[in-house]
Amino acid sequence: MTEEMLMTLKAIDPAVLAGVVRQDQGSAAFEITEWTVKSLSDKGMINPDGLFLFSGQGYDERGTRSWSVALKILKDPGEVQNVRDIHYWKREVLLIQTGLLASLPHSLARPRFYGTIEREGSVWVWMEHIVQVKPHWTIDQYVFAAQQIGRFNAACLTLNPLPDYPWLCKSHLRNWLKGEARVTAFWESSFANRKFSSHLHERWTKLWGERERVLNTLDRLPQVFSHFDLHRYNLMIRQQENNREEVVALDWAICGYGPLGGDLYALIIATTTLFEVEPAALPELDAAVFAAYVEGLQDAGWQGNPELARLGYTAWTAIWQAAAAPVLVSLWNSDSQHDHALQVAGRSPEEFAAGWLKTYEFALDRADEARQLMDRLGY
Repeated sequence: MTEEMLMTLKAIDPAVLAGVVRQDQGSAAFEITEWTVKSLSDKGMINPDGLFLFSGQGYDERGTRSWSVALKILKDPGEVQNVRDIHYWKREVLLIQTGLLASLPHSLARPRFYGTIEREGSVWVWMEHIVQVKPHWTIDQYVFAAQQIGRFNAACLTLNPLPDYPWLCKSHLRNWLKGEARVTAFWESSFANRKFSSHLHERWTKLWGERERVLNTLDRLPQVFSHFDLHRYNLMIRQQENNREEVVALDWAICGYGPLGGDLYALIIATTTLFEVEPAALPELDAAVFAAYVEGLQDAGWQGNPELARLGYTAWTAIWQAAAAPVLVSLWNSDSQHDHALQVAGRSPEEFAAGWLKTYEFALDRADEARQLMDRLGY
């Protein structure tokens, strides 16, 4: 599919490309002299072959220089979707077209967008190409990102209410759990019998029985506009013109409203599941990131009880990872995704399973913590 699309992109209307590049360069007189296109990333699990990089040379009255822009192609699944569904395919497009994305607080930067083009069966989204200055993050970079996420969440919470469009995610953890048969059947699979102990199954069974209480708690916590997919692949740190660093958040496809603290799940747990941080470092990452997140919340004016944010994070982790983990494991070990998952993680099947198991045990521990917080805080 990627090769077929590359052939289409190589034949793109030069006027369309010129219009995009002129926006990127801030010059209506910019002329393209040469260009190429290639696949930009293959790490996505939902749309692994939908990102492309156009780059080349051009000139205007300021002289000759290089340029690059990115193109994201979103495909219509060809079936009717509930617009509140987690994976509603057009959400990011609508976020851009309505201007909502541009109106969000700037604690988290976003790429500049240069237009959307509706095509049969897809939408093309032209955007700024973000260059990563720190491809490998230390704990310090995760701390910096957590501070900015905290500032972003608090700003969304304390400023005027944001529009509630019908296509924004709401209560999407319930949607995530809707395939109950698929979740429970996992425990009868050969993979579960080989990799998951009976003790883990017992812990999961207890959590599964309490899931409505956890979901109701998440609904009752302070609600804030959230990205919900801020794992390492969707975050970049870049240098601004004043030499200050900023965090740029990519891929807003599952954004919406949810509990304070929920955005930390992806930064901590999903990042580790993708092996950007080794699972053995989870306790250190958790402690450092949560403290920085609270600092960011308070810097932006939120004066609430930090335990509410901790409950949002741990309860979200309890549902998304600990309760619904079989959905993820089933997906990543399916015939269609297994090889891609191993490629993305850069691990052998044995290393992948062992690391994932550590992450799952950590998530179950967070479920225990959420249970204690609910009891103490009256949820």
